[in-house]
Amino acid sequence: MKRFFLLAVLLTLLAAPAFASGANKSSVDPASVRQDLRDILSAREYHRSTEQDPVSKFFAWIYSVVVKALGKCWDWLIRHLHPHFGKSDRIVTFILAWVVVLAFFALLGLVVKWLIQGRGAKKKVRREDVAEDYELPSAKPLVKQAAKLAEAGDYRGAFRTAYLASISYLDEARALRFERSRTNWEYLRELKQGGHDMPHNELQPLTLDFDHKIYGRAECVKEDYARAVEVYERITSEVEV
Repeated sequence: MKRFFLLAVLLTLLAAPAFASGANKSSVDPASVRQDLRDILSAREYHRSTEQDPVSKFFAWIYSVVVKALGKCWDWLIRHLHPHFGKSDRIVTFILAWVVVLAFFALLGLVVKWLIQGRGAKKKVRREDVAEDYELPSAKPLVKQAAKLAEAGDYRGAFRTAYLASISYLDEARALRFERSRTNWEYLRELKQGGHDMPHNELQPLTLDFDHKIYGRAECVKEDYARAVEVYERITSEVEV
């Protein structure tokens, strides 16, 4: 709206000398008119930069490439569907053309999928490297650490550490195989499949509490820590390393 107003003023100033010449030639100063025109044309609206940022240029290039490719496909279809072809020829050509177009987009989709899977594979490798580098401390140091946490009033940390002590002991006894990337329920399934019913039955209710109190952030009290220690003691008394 502002631009239209400025253009109207510009046209008025241009026409002013002509209208004024018939009535009073000395009432309009040409130098003043030229100065007003320069002031108007120097406004920002008439000097906007057409330079695009690199991202906009990239997407504009992609857009132009896609449009040109589709345009060429369309021209090819028009040429091959010319009326001098027979009806059956036009149908076959039309089908073949669409097969080519669909194959192009299918190939493009495969490339995108390959790129996404490549990134996912790299992330998975990094996670596996972290899991392999991590070594769970042995059971006895974990029990001592749990006791220190309990003395400090950190019953959540004490409960978690005492639970890990049982997992560590069972790993030492080769009843299960510890991996940082595995879940507690995977350890339970491994115990069940390996015929280790006693530690499985002891850990199952404790694992439910673990999910509720550690992952669910429910309140964790001293009794929870004591129960985890009792489970550890029963497991160590029944399962030999």
